[in-house]
Amino acid sequence: MNITMYHKLLYIFSSSELVIIYALMIYTLYYLNIYTALLFLLILFKTTLFKIIKKYFIQYQFGKRPKQAYNCNIFNCGGKDKGGGMPSAHMGFIGIISFIVYNIYMINNDKNQYIIGIYAIIAILTAISRFLLKCHTIPQIITGYLFGLLLAYVFYLIDNKLYETIKIYQENRDEFYNIFH
Repeated sequence: MNITMYHKLLYIFSSSELVIIYALMIYTLYYLNIYTALLFLLILFKTTLFKIIKKYFIQYQFGKRPKQAYNCNIFNCGGKDKGGGMPSAHMGFIGIISFIVYNIYMINNDKNQYIIGIYAIIAILTAISRFLLKCHTIPQIITGYLFGLLLAYVFYLIDNKLYETIKIYQENRDEFYNIFH
């Protein structure tokens, strides 16, 4: 398959998950931050959960990737994908990130309004690139995003409980969100 500049750009937009994962991992290791370690674990949980869901849905036509799907794994390499496409794990991740964006916006008293715009651009570009690269259908993209939002909401509830009850968690979370002041 001849990879054009157009495809390279789509692969970059499609890989927003990797950039954020690496940034969280570096921050976690450098600052030994418990909060970002839990965010990282949430991402790993999402990956495992989506693999299980995809295994179930692969037996149905709507669970399969489009026939032209190529280089659709997390690194956008690997040739023909044999796994399922329902739901889109990339868009699930984008849904999970909404949790962080919401907290940045609310904790900083609306000072960082630009963060919502940046998030929207990343979400839209990721969705479009996953579709144009033929890695997912529109229903798979939407379902992945909604599952991600659901996981974000569950984590939001857990996060608030931990924040109220565990002092070191509170300190680490505050430290993480102070970056965005």
